[in-house]
Amino acid sequence: MFYKINPSITPIELEELTSTELTLGILSFHELYELYPRLGFSEDTYHRCMKESSTLQSSVLMYKDYTYGIFFLQDVENVSMNFKKVAFFLKHKLILIVSFQENLEHLTYFIAKTFEKLSYQGSVEIEQLFTNLFLSFISEDKQKLEVHSMELDDLENVVFEKQTPEILRTILQLRKKMILLE
Repeated sequence: MFYKINPSITPIELEELTSTELTLGILSFHELYELYPRLGFSEDTYHRCMKESSTLQSSVLMYKDYTYGIFFLQDVENVSMNFKKVAFFLKHKLILIVSFQENLEHLTYFIAKTFEKLSYQGSVEIEQLFTNLFLSFISEDKQKLEVHSMELDDLENVVFEKQTPEILRTILQLRKKMILLE
């Protein structure tokens, strides 16, 4: 799925992609396999992207005419070791987001909601779009981390007053969630 950004977001077909208009693409890893040569990305980058799926190590690599990276998103409401791998490619006027989940609906909905919140005046540059998109990915983490921190402070104050095993268990669970969000 591709979108032209001018500054509104308009769905476009692959055939309508140009190197002169800012475009956002949201693809599954299956679609990336079919499209990486046509989009101008190397086979080496594609294979690196697929190989790095087994680790939780984020990375960014710069090539001559594009940048590629991997990062991991987490459901801040259900903090666990279930991370969602996402790749990104930046090339001139194209931002390509690749999800390694079968269902792209959640990611597409999230990105569309992000654009609704942003109000651009005049033309939009790729740096603005990329920065705002990734800030929106991590903003919930910071908010949830702050909530957990306040909950933890309250529980620790209770522990100082009276020791209870149940509160200690809750504190340990919150600390684990906070470590995963950091």
